[in-house]
Amino acid sequence: MATSLESAPSASEPQLTRSELTPDEARRLAWRRLFVATLIAAGVAALLFVGFWYMPFGDSEFNAFANWFYRHSALLVLAALSPLMGSLLIGYGYMGRAMRRRAAERAAEAVRPQAPEISAPR
Repeated sequence: MATSLESAPSASEPQLTRSELTPDEARRLAWRRLFVATLIAAGVAALLFVGFWYMPFGDSEFNAFANWFYRHSALLVLAALSPLMGSLLIGYGYMGRAMRRRAAERAAEAVRPQAPEISAPR
């Protein structure tokens, strides 16, 4: 028995589970979800930008921080490079995982007995 919170499937609308989606349908669904997530992120970013742009307080504190930050050029360079360093760190982690997987595949292949090659008689 269906409760009031559950919606009964209609006859005109087939109910597909994730495993029943064709690859083309799954790809379209993934693109739609990516587009919606991008719109949400852009909206949040725009709201934050407008909020900070028109912020009526903190001007003197922000100017003091910005002046201190720009006087320390090493911190400025580190802040500018942090996205690059983060992506390199993630790539380094994936590289180690791939190297371990390849070593395990080679070890498993070395243990597996090789079938003798039989050439066809001429």
